[in-house]
Amino acid sequence: VPTSNLSNGTAAGSVLIGGIPFVPAAAAQQKGGLAAVYGVQIAHRMPVFDDMGILSTFGTTHTDGPGRTWDQRTVEATIGPQFRLGAGVVTLEALASRTWFGVDPYSLTWGARLGGRFLLSDQWRLTASTTLTRQQFDQAPWQTGPRSTTTVALDRSMGSHGFVRLKATHDHQKAELAHLSHHDIGGSIGFYWEAPWGITVFPEVGHAERYHTGDFPLTSSPRHDRRTSIGTTVTKRDLSILGLAPKLIYSYTRNTSNIDLYTYSRHDLNLTLTKEF
Repeated sequence: VPTSNLSNGTAAGSVLIGGIPFVPAAAAQQKGGLAAVYGVQIAHRMPVFDDMGILSTFGTTHTDGPGRTWDQRTVEATIGPQFRLGAGVVTLEALASRTWFGVDPYSLTWGARLGGRFLLSDQWRLTASTTLTRQQFDQAPWQTGPRSTTTVALDRSMGSHGFVRLKATHDHQKAELAHLSHHDIGGSIGFYWEAPWGITVFPEVGHAERYHTGDFPLTSSPRHDRRTSIGTTVTKRDLSILGLAPKLIYSYTRNTSNIDLYTYSRHDLNLTLTKEF
């Protein structure tokens, strides 16, 4: 995974905050490099009734970057009932996850998620979820607080070889310090196309606005970010590498902020190899 900005850091050697110049710490500065991302996801559905079962999942994701500073480990588990409702599926699950950065514990998250997938017609499909959690941060307790995330995706079939996806998201996080509390509103549009020669492409463009609550330190206004992203995923459906299915993903992100420290851009190129059992 080559990336131009592992830390989402600024490329500026100095920034102004409240009219005062600051030199960003090393961890807040842009740093490119290579990272290896690997993990495993396991899911099991235990039937209880004809239209109801218990779905449980377990997953772990590892990111190894240049030096331990950029390494990340996440372990997540969920469990809950899943119901089949006509042409749809609804799942209510409890979830918990633990994340480490380097060798140090970073955060503990627990809560619940309600999600569903519904076939509205031959052309329309709806996927939606709402997640309510509490995040506890080990090294930064002032960020601890509740979080809610809602995502809605609407797919419109364009025939046997593709569909258009419209997606909207809202994310709200409350922290112990008011200037760290924020909510995000975003949306994206993408087009899935099964091209000739066994190639599938999925280009997507998105935009999100982040509004913080309290005034940023040394300023008289809250932080406000605008984030735009473009990307595409390319898959060769009939290609296998050592029994693994390859997928190439490119993305570009540009984040602008009224607080210069949080303005950044990044390019990512991911080669993903997956296998389902």
